[in-house]
Amino acid sequence: MTTAPFDQLPVKESDSLDNINPVNSYIPPYLALSSTHDQLSLLPSQFDTKNCRTIKLDLSDNNLVVTYAGPSDGNEKDAATVRVNEPIPRCSGIYYLEFEILNRGTKGYISIGYGNKHFKLTRLPGWEPCSWGYHGDDGCFFAQAADGLKFGPEYSTTSGNVIGMGFDFTQNKSFYTLNGSFIAYSPEPLPSLQLCPEIYPCIGLRSDNESVKVNFGLSEQNPFKFDIEAYVKRRKWDVIAQEIENRRVDWRVDNEQRSVEFLETPLEMRKVLGDRYTYSATGDDLSMPMGELVMEYLVHSSYAQTARSFSEALSKENKTDKQPIGSKSVDMEVDDSHFSWLQSLDEAASACKGTRNAILAGDIELALSEIRARWSSVLIDNQQLTFELLLRKFVELVIKAHSSEVNGLYEGGEDTAKNEEDMEMLQSPVLPPQIPPLELPHPDLMRAPSPAPHLNPLDKALAAGRALQAKYPPQAYPEYQERMRVAFALVAHDNIENAPEESLELLDINERQRLWEAVEMAINQSEGKPLQSALELVVRQAGATVSQAALMGDDFNESRGSLAFGDSSTKDDELAVNLEAEEKVTPFVVFLTLAAAVSGMLFGLDTGIISGALVEMDDAFDTELTDTYKELITSATTLGALISSLTAGIVADIIGRRLALAGADVFFTVGAIVQACAQGVWTMIAGRFILGLGVGWASCVAPLYISELSPTRLRGRLVTVNAVFLTFGQVIAYAIGAAFANVDDGWRYMVGICAVPSGLQFIALHWLPESPRFLLSRGKDDGAIKVLSRIYPYINQEDMKAKLYVLKQGVKESLEISKRVPLYKRIGKMFTEPVILKVTIIAAGLQAFQQLSGFNTLMYYSATLFAQIGFDQPTATGLIVSGTNFLGTLFALKYIDVIGRRRIMLISAPMLVVSLTFASVCFHFLTIETGGQFVDGHSYPKVWSALVLVAIVLYVLFYAVGLGNVPWQQGELFTLEYRGIGTSLATASNWSCNLLISLTYLSLINKITASGAFGFYAGLCFLGTLFVIFCYPDLTKLSLEEVQDVFSGNSFKDARRRAEVMRKSKSEVLYRLHEKEGGLTPDHPDE
Repeated sequence: MTTAPFDQLPVKESDSLDNINPVNSYIPPYLALSSTHDQLSLLPSQFDTKNCRTIKLDLSDNNLVVTYAGPSDGNEKDAATVRVNEPIPRCSGIYYLEFEILNRGTKGYISIGYGNKHFKLTRLPGWEPCSWGYHGDDGCFFAQAADGLKFGPEYSTTSGNVIGMGFDFTQNKSFYTLNGSFIAYSPEPLPSLQLCPEIYPCIGLRSDNESVKVNFGLSEQNPFKFDIEAYVKRRKWDVIAQEIENRRVDWRVDNEQRSVEFLETPLEMRKVLGDRYTYSATGDDLSMPMGELVMEYLVHSSYAQTARSFSEALSKENKTDKQPIGSKSVDMEVDDSHFSWLQSLDEAASACKGTRNAILAGDIELALSEIRARWSSVLIDNQQLTFELLLRKFVELVIKAHSSEVNGLYEGGEDTAKNEEDMEMLQSPVLPPQIPPLELPHPDLMRAPSPAPHLNPLDKALAAGRALQAKYPPQAYPEYQERMRVAFALVAHDNIENAPEESLELLDINERQRLWEAVEMAINQSEGKPLQSALELVVRQAGATVSQAALMGDDFNESRGSLAFGDSSTKDDELAVNLEAEEKVTPFVVFLTLAAAVSGMLFGLDTGIISGALVEMDDAFDTELTDTYKELITSATTLGALISSLTAGIVADIIGRRLALAGADVFFTVGAIVQACAQGVWTMIAGRFILGLGVGWASCVAPLYISELSPTRLRGRLVTVNAVFLTFGQVIAYAIGAAFANVDDGWRYMVGICAVPSGLQFIALHWLPESPRFLLSRGKDDGAIKVLSRIYPYINQEDMKAKLYVLKQGVKESLEISKRVPLYKRIGKMFTEPVILKVTIIAAGLQAFQQLSGFNTLMYYSATLFAQIGFDQPTATGLIVSGTNFLGTLFALKYIDVIGRRRIMLISAPMLVVSLTFASVCFHFLTIETGGQFVDGHSYPKVWSALVLVAIVLYVLFYAVGLGNVPWQQGELFTLEYRGIGTSLATASNWSCNLLISLTYLSLINKITASGAFGFYAGLCFLGTLFVIFCYPDLTKLSLEEVQDVFSGNSFKDARRRAEVMRKSKSEVLYRLHEKEGGLTPDHPDE
């Protein structure tokens, strides 16, 4: 398991830094603040000569300076990268280093970044999979792609610049600094342990004479430009504040004394705050570091001067009695530098104070100027806040105009008619064409020009109103029009006091305070600070806990929980869950898989039953059963499945996977009964259509349900169980067909028997759980935990928390997207969003390939085909085909997760082309005497009939091994918010192509002969093989959450490379974890 940042393990004497014998004799002070692990002995200390493109680069000064030796034309092929000699210790919590640009070179193509040890050193960081980089020539950030995002200033244009790079594992982010000033957090989160088991900082150069020196902070004589110690201390308080907000603290309630007492200080918090803190709880004292809490509150609330005075008083009192202000029982040693990190925030606090004072005084223009100058991202990232500020600017100008008129400060405008015209314009939803709108600058970083100083206050207000209306037109911003209408009503009356009540509410002075609170929250968020101070959170938490105690009474002490720090690397810790515990198949997992896979058996029963039934029902109805009617009877199920598959995923997202399967069982049962009782062709077609509705739902929901309930390392095999049951259903169907072949109205028993397994599955669903992901999406955490504990009964509580955390994070992100993006927009994104479009193309493409291969024509018409080419027992012969399909699927069940999805497709897909071509040749020579057509009563050569059977058996075998199973792994391709829609579209693609094939098969044979039809299917399989080669990545043994990282690149080629790198990295991690625990080494499918 990975170790949590800030040493979130019980403190032991042996873990302290004093007992470490590091390779580096000097540990940077900021690391001493953030970690106490012996792994700090392996700190990066120089560039690595073994991980360097030495032909292009020269290393000097103890391998701390790298110089581009060239030659170079400045092209991409001339890039050269070098890594540091050791990976970053994730246990450090926060790690930081700096690079000084000694010489910018001829073109300044310098990039600072990081990656794993697999990406190519012949490319700059960020261009390759598993590498990320901030490029100095254009200020863009590149994340595993050739296209970057504008991120920060261009730092490599000037020699002497110092660019810093930090890794904050407590937030899962990297950040950059320039000459000691913080730039920003990178737009991409840090890679997971699976993607990058080890993260290596690196630097890339590309033009002559570029030279850079690295500073690891391993010398007191060479300090960092950036105050990383202040950053670490602030992050510590952020962690504390976050924990206080998220976790319930233990309190003791004394009902007799009517007081609340802090029971004990959790070990984790004492460890984070430092060993100098010793807590004791007596009386009504809340044993917390009150001095620090008050100080943090003052700085958080921008009371810089008060905070400074409080710090001085606290230090003074500590020197006299060793007791901080506000605490009687806290033993806290405070030296003169203890609050230096808070004093370093004075400038920011003063800026906040200036902005706050401007807003509270109604000077919104000054406030906007301050925000643009210091926190530009606030206005860029918060459109709603920008609108509220500009709207408030208009209101404040109206207030000023009203005050001027009341106090007689301004008498008479120069153009009363113009003012009246402007007032009327502001009441209309669209600007009159004759009045040009006052344009505000764009982007928001630019300061808007103030109205001309000679204008009277009312003119200024009207100008601001026109600018607001022009910036937010009704067509583009309908959500703001009501707020603007209410505000503009203030100038629609001769006397402002006659304005509507809702408009007068804007004049309330408290509106300024509310606006400042929103601005303050946005500023804190942009700086990575908590939205509330720790002291406010303590007070709120104490109140909530007291309320809880009052409600629970005597039960409170029995149910209270202890405070535990969250682990920012919990997602990485899931890797430990994906070991032996996931490889054990429990009886519960077997039961739910088999019960859900009955849906596959029902589809197999139908495809196999109808093949034999069509032969037996020729004389069952008054109407002659022509080829057209046979095609309609066969394709009616496909049409029903196509229609229902379009809604199956969406319905499953609404009512749940389990109830969706129950609905499919109802359709199966009703459809089977209608077919068995049919007295005419069209009644038979109607029954087939109803049954098809169940087939469509089940084929979409059953694999999805199994994939969401399956352990990660077994997901491929368990989803394949559904396909195994499908083929098993076909075997049973042919056996039933053979049994009832010579029975009067035997076909009715054949079709009616489908009602039996559907009824049994409907009953079994009573004992099946709902998917944990669906339960979490409905806020039923307890239910999800119960299901997970039954799926993973052998893992410990910590690993279960890790698993639950990963699922909750994924569900949370999906729900946020679902709320933010309506259903119709999500459907649109399936075809417009590049990442989702790639996933959709792969899922729908594989499903189309599966049906266009022509396989289901054999399942529907095999008995008819074998009767035409001279077999005496066509239904029994069809049993050979279905048996081969079953055996091939069993092979896939055992080896799909061992061989890998992509590899198994690359082996089987070309063999489909070969076997179908072989079948086409056999049909040609078989029917050469009859002109390529089947003629009743004609005796065909037995040799060629036998070779046709051999070709079909080979085709079915290779189909079952790959194409019959891999497309149904589609549930792993989509994130939760798109999974229902995506699986519906992919399954609809399957049924659309199935409908096309089943409707045209008999007609195609009549038109171009059997030889031509099978040759045509061979050609389609060839195109499908190319699709697999160029588009389909191998997702074997990647979790549902990891799969999404694979498709975040720019192309299918990137996806294939990402999948390969991720699987290799994950395999290495598993190997190390197994080796550490003394277990067996995992398999390496890539070797």
